[in-house]
Amino acid sequence: MASEAIAAADIIAALLGRASTDLPDEFPGILKSYESPSSALVASASKAVEHVRSNSELAELWAESEDDDWTRVLDDLMARLDLSKTYLVPVNGILETDDSTVGSIGLSCEFCGDDVVEPEGIMLVVESDDDDIVWFRSTTYAHRGCIEQHLKPPHFNADGTPHPEVLSQLRKRLTGS
Repeated sequence: MASEAIAAADIIAALLGRASTDLPDEFPGILKSYESPSSALVASASKAVEHVRSNSELAELWAESEDDDWTRVLDDLMARLDLSKTYLVPVNGILETDDSTVGSIGLSCEFCGDDVVEPEGIMLVVESDDDDIVWFRSTTYAHRGCIEQHLKPPHFNADGTPHPEVLSQLRKRLTGS
């Protein structure tokens, strides 16, 4: 039942024009013959995904596996169902954002040292403040995979931007505190 709810929510997201990159090639053509779902149906799909995520045997099985793909897939699905936010289409499985991707001119990953290129890398601005006075500010670059490998989750918000916890961990790493 849980997997069917996820599949139905994925179809609803596709009907919104926010299809998963994992859909079979023929699927978008099939969906063209259907109307866009109502906001009530989209809200129901979101609630169903949240229920499956927090209260299902499927969630328990994924938790036992210690594989974070489940969380990433559900986060992406929830982002595709959230009509209040712009959804940015993943490129090669990685969310590309307008202001956080970087070019390839001499920028090295904070973790592995390899060149950071679009869309696999992001620019991170890390700062600390005390009484509204910025006393530390650093711009660094990293591959999304390196962030996921070296830092504790949560890594990214549903829109692909770095989660505040990532910035906090980077601040500690950069300041040594």
